[in-house]
Amino acid sequence: MARGIGTGVGPVVVRALFTDRRQWPRVRGDAVSLCGLCYAAVVLVPWMSTSPILVAICTPVVLGHAASGGNGDLSTVPLQKRTVDHYRGRVFSTEWLLVMTAESIFIFVGSGLLEPDWLTREKAILAFGLLQVASGLAWLFVVVPREQHAQAQEAALTNEPPAATRSVDSSR
Repeated sequence: MARGIGTGVGPVVVRALFTDRRQWPRVRGDAVSLCGLCYAAVVLVPWMSTSPILVAICTPVVLGHAASGGNGDLSTVPLQKRTVDHYRGRVFSTEWLLVMTAESIFIFVGSGLLEPDWLTREKAILAFGLLQVASGLAWLFVVVPREQHAQAQEAALTNEPPAATRSVDSSR
C-alpha cells in the first residue's frame, strides 16, 4: 500500500513543484537518488510488526516511490515531445521493453543472491538502494550537462535568453 500511495502522489507533487521543464533533467536524477536513499533508510529501521516501526518503514517507502513516480512522469513528457508521431508507439514500446528487461535482470540477480544466503534481505535492499543512488548521480553528472548544453543551443537558435536567466514558466 505504501508503494501505491507514493506512486500515486509523486507525479502530482513533482509536476506542481517543478513547472519549468528545463529543471526536469536535474529533478529526474535527484528523484532516482532520493528513491535509492529512501530504500537504504528502510534498512536502518528494525523490522518488527509494531505500529511505530511500520510507520517508520512505510514513510521512506512512500517518499521513495513518490520520487520514482515523479521521475516516471517527468521522463514521459520529454520523450513524447522529442519523438516524431510516426515512431512514438515504437519508441514507447522499446522503452517499456528496456524497463521490464532491466527489472527482470535485477529481480533475477537479487533472488540469486538471496536464495543461497549470500546476502541478507537488509543487505540486498541496501545494496540495490545504493546502486540506485549511484545511477541517479551518474545521470546528474553525465546526462544533465548534455541536456543543459542542448537547451542552450536550442535557445540560441530561437533567440531566447539562456535557461538560467529566464523566469519559471508556470503554464503546462
